[in-house]
Amino acid sequence: MVEKSEAPAAPFDFKTCSVPDALARLACKPGGLSSIQARERLAQYGPNRIEEHHVPAWRKFLGHFTSPISIIIFAAAALSFFIGDLPDAGVIFFLLLLNVSIGFYIERQADVALATLSKKLAVRARVRRDGAWGEEEADTLVPGDLVELAAGHIVPADAKLIEGDIEVDQSALTGESLPVALQPRGLAYASSLVRKGRARALIVLTGGHTTFGRTAQLAQMSKPKSHLDKAIEQIGHFLILLSVLGALVVVGVGVVRGYTLAETALLALTLLVASVPAAMPAVLATIMAMGALHLAKKHAVVRQLSALEALASVNVICSDKTGTLTLNQIKVQQLWPWRVSEDELLRAARRCVPLDSDDPIDQAIEHHGLLRSREIWKLEKFVQADSVRKRATAYLARMQGGRTRRIVAVKGAPQVVLALCRMGAGQKKAALKQVEKFAQEGYRTLAVAQKELSGADKEEKGAVFVGLIALADPARPDARQTVRKAGQMGILVKMVSGDHAAVVRHVADDIGIKGRVLAASVLGRLRPAQARMEILRTGIFAEVLPEQKYQIVKAHRANGDVVAVTGDGVNDAPALKEADAGVAVEGATEVAKSAADLVLTKPGLSVIVEAVEEGRAIFERMHHYVIYRLAETFRVLFLVPASIIVLGFFPLTPIQLVVLSVLNDVPILAMATDNVEQPKAPEKWRVKRLLGVSSMLGVVGLFNSGLLLFVFYFVFHLPLAVIQTLLFLKLSLAGHLMVFHARSPGPIFKSKPPSRTLLAAIVGTQLIATAMALMGIFVQQVGIVEVVGMWIWVFIFLFITEHFKHLAYVAADRMGW
Repeated sequence: MVEKSEAPAAPFDFKTCSVPDALARLACKPGGLSSIQARERLAQYGPNRIEEHHVPAWRKFLGHFTSPISIIIFAAAALSFFIGDLPDAGVIFFLLLLNVSIGFYIERQADVALATLSKKLAVRARVRRDGAWGEEEADTLVPGDLVELAAGHIVPADAKLIEGDIEVDQSALTGESLPVALQPRGLAYASSLVRKGRARALIVLTGGHTTFGRTAQLAQMSKPKSHLDKAIEQIGHFLILLSVLGALVVVGVGVVRGYTLAETALLALTLLVASVPAAMPAVLATIMAMGALHLAKKHAVVRQLSALEALASVNVICSDKTGTLTLNQIKVQQLWPWRVSEDELLRAARRCVPLDSDDPIDQAIEHHGLLRSREIWKLEKFVQADSVRKRATAYLARMQGGRTRRIVAVKGAPQVVLALCRMGAGQKKAALKQVEKFAQEGYRTLAVAQKELSGADKEEKGAVFVGLIALADPARPDARQTVRKAGQMGILVKMVSGDHAAVVRHVADDIGIKGRVLAASVLGRLRPAQARMEILRTGIFAEVLPEQKYQIVKAHRANGDVVAVTGDGVNDAPALKEADAGVAVEGATEVAKSAADLVLTKPGLSVIVEAVEEGRAIFERMHHYVIYRLAETFRVLFLVPASIIVLGFFPLTPIQLVVLSVLNDVPILAMATDNVEQPKAPEKWRVKRLLGVSSMLGVVGLFNSGLLLFVFYFVFHLPLAVIQTLLFLKLSLAGHLMVFHARSPGPIFKSKPPSRTLLAAIVGTQLIATAMALMGIFVQQVGIVEVVGMWIWVFIFLFITEHFKHLAYVAADRMGW
């Protein structure tokens, strides 16, 4: 095995050296490496990637012991040990191990999901090996490889240009805002974006030895906090403050009531464990990571988890026409033959189609209708269409009746072809009228003519007009339904196309996008305020340039809209970056992908709408968890101090509080896979609404527990240990039923059924809690009658809680929360 060595370029300046010197330094030839050489160099230099700081799994596991909650649980165990309660200390320490294991599992799930997403976004490069060009993953490139760079590519490693000219955007590395022109001998830095041109380049530095790798500038950039981060921060600070105050009240009142400081401190510590939602950021990150993984299976890969937040809130989609709303396949729509049959018109057109042509118009003609066989003609000469001639011309010959028959066939722009034809003014007028009609219907029109040649005649002039062919890129079969579905979701779909107004109008009518058509060039002649108003009023944009696409997105964002925009090319990058959710469509350049938040691996608007749906579902799961977690915190946090103040005893033992906390952790793992109702409008974080609803649920739960304590203590005069057991069982049962309250603003029994995983987690934990009460594990043993009675009580209060939940949502709606 070859030992990994330092890169050869440490003391060598590849930027100023000549190409021959670079080749000599790397001991390679300008034609690229062989596969064997590439493998040897990969072992020598290592993979072409920036090695991130990798924390081993065992260290991550141990790291969970240093989290605030783990430290509090450990302090509770230590306190139990020092006051001589060894069994309790052992149990609490066991529960600490269980809590750490659950936290590690949550983190592991998120890590695996993110690693899977990262692989789907791996950059590929065009490289020459074994004398042939092919595509390889960029992290397999080695010094000495020959690569091809073109507009839209990301430079995969530091590369010395050998031939060709390119312009690169290296602002992320050097701060230069303007593209830098590079010729042979120039050095293109890794992670630069190729804006123009095409070149072949020699890889000279890879991985951590590149300029990008040494500076690691992009990786160290701080990112602004998302709305989600801010919402979690607000909620977390609020709950931590309440929890600390509650713990202080427990200590103060407990000491006044005659309990020792050690006893009250132990209860206060375990109260913090049960009430502080320390796992909230990790759980929400896991819900997003698992959702993003599910989204990738639907052909939409998110580049950052924070993009899911924008995706769930999208209310405007600015979509390209070609490939997204249409099939991106030119097809013959209508034939208009002139004094010949449709078959003869097709034959004449096919005479102008070279064999194996990859031109989309040629392919549309070749594959239209049932006429598949070609006539046997020898192509003597073919003149390709260009922007000046605007027509393609084919000179053909074949033996017929013992003599050579020669013809010229022409297809191209109607005005150009008709000018070559021998026909009267009235006939030409009729043909042009049909061309105009096709244009109004959104079709591109191709005119076809042919002429018999004799002698030395090679002129196209005097050809016989054969007819017109109407071509179009048809709308996707599911486009109309998708646009309608988007409207039902509260999303306005706008078409943003570089095509002509008539073509755009035709496609818009086909798929149900309403509104007037505006040629984007008009925007440049308006004042900024007027242009913005025109953009907001317009549903269909034609003849759009990249800078105008950016302007359209910016105007909608300034209006308060959350905008998704599609793009595939280098020039789309500004609009993709400006949008709340930039979407790189299938086949997009690497530059477009790097600027986007979402990368599609399948074409069509339906993929984007499904991605928005999934984004909203992910947000719903996060909302459900937050409401559940907050309601539980309010209930437990206020119950313990209130019991000590009013009744003078601890309603739960420290062990029971820790067990309750661990049991509550199990169903939250399953909430990442829960079935949710699809919101009918864009989603956003509404902290006041979440706090209001969860507070109401917490207060109702607190009243329920307080009522039970009153009845147990003052009516039935039950022993304290039995009261604690029954209250423990009640808090566990009602707490997990709280998940069902949190799942939907509407009635529980009308909401979407929970996932099997969530249902199994809830049923399993409640069977454990019930078994603990019946068998006396960590609690005073009680009988079957008491347990069944508690189950009945909890289900009766389920309906009461539902009523107050409804009132909470009504109040939140009235207050605009």
